[in-house]
Amino acid sequence: HFRPNRENASTRVRVAYTPLHGVGGPCAEKAIAMFGLPPPVRVPAQAEPDAAFPTVTFPNPEEGADTWSLCFQAAEEAGATLALANDPDADRLAAAEGNATTGKFEPFSGNEIGALLGHWVWTEYAKAHPDVDKSKCALLCSTVSSKFLGAMARAEGLHFEETLTGFKWLGNRARELEEEGMTVLFCFEEAIGFSFNFALTPDKDGVA
Repeated sequence: HFRPNRENASTRVRVAYTPLHGVGGPCAEKAIAMFGLPPPVRVPAQAEPDAAFPTVTFPNPEEGADTWSLCFQAAEEAGATLALANDPDADRLAAAEGNATTGKFEPFSGNEIGALLGHWVWTEYAKAHPDVDKSKCALLCSTVSSKFLGAMARAEGLHFEETLTGFKWLGNRARELEEEGMTVLFCFEEAIGFSFNFALTPDKDGVA
């Protein structure tokens, strides 16, 4: 579902990244390198695991400006226009983009990220598999999440389902669909939890 390295190598986009004193740093940086992207701007004060989480009030990138402040500062100093953050156990992913008008970084909601990723996954999968049976391609989200995936699925002829809140429900239903011969392309919940290619990563994963 991803851009080839030859396209990534030409990007002018710079990204700042923080694992928020958690374990995501080495894996995230390795993944970025594997796809031929420029190294991310690091946030040194938050780069190493530290269970005291000394630079934030609460180590959750959904918590707002306090959690993002050092990452935004590093991004601004380096001229990066995107900022990414994992929660400490790296199973969730948050993103923010610099606003050229206001000069400030604005975090995306989990629903906005889910909509962007869901659209991207299907667009790229359809390019790679132009003859695929769309009705066998599934998108899932929790019932409290945005209705965007459902609307896109209806427009594109894809299979879509909602589950109860929590990835155990999404994961169990995705596994059932895979056993029925479906290809589960993407699952998400609004609390910044995402899963691509369920057969490969059968849970939310903030890096993969």
